[in-house]
Amino acid sequence: MKNKNFLSIETSLNRIFLVLGCKDALYSVTKLVDNSIEVELNLLIRKVLFKNKTSFSDLNFILV
Repeated sequence: MKNKNFLSIETSLNRIFLVLGCKDALYSVTKLVDNSIEVELNLLIRKVLFKNKTSFSDLNFILV
């Protein structure tokens, strides 16, 4: 997967686990959620992309 940028999203067991692969590195974030996964998921995706200076248009694929 060299030179491929991706976002992996996993939301089972009341948690959100994101892995961003970009610039030949992996970044991850995990958060436990009690209620609305949808709201938290959107916020975490924005946060991990912003923190790593990446945008949706930079992604080659998204795994769910």
